[in-house]
Amino acid sequence: MLLDQGRRLLFCSNYDGSLDSYMDDFINKVAFGLNLVFSNASATRPRSGSPPARQRRAEFKNFLRRHQLPTDVWYNANPGLTAVDLERNGRIRDGLQTR
Repeated sequence: MLLDQGRRLLFCSNYDGSLDSYMDDFINKVAFGLNLVFSNASATRPRSGSPPARQRRAEFKNFLRRHQLPTDVWYNANPGLTAVDLERNGRIRDGLQTR
């Protein structure tokens, strides 16, 4: 979400597992998007000639650690189910509804 007429970016997310593995997923799977978004923010703008996110892994992770805010409230509509479980259950539900 852009704030202050686009001068600041708010990114909210939740995850299960460790913060390190979550950040690795971002770096390994969507590095192109990370480069587009974070390279245009003044606080994260790479130095001239800096390599992309995958090669700046430690710098990116340190930035996120410095700027993360924990939440005091958490809601889980499907405790114990993973995203894969939810996707599979949705396909089963869709299949039952078509009969």
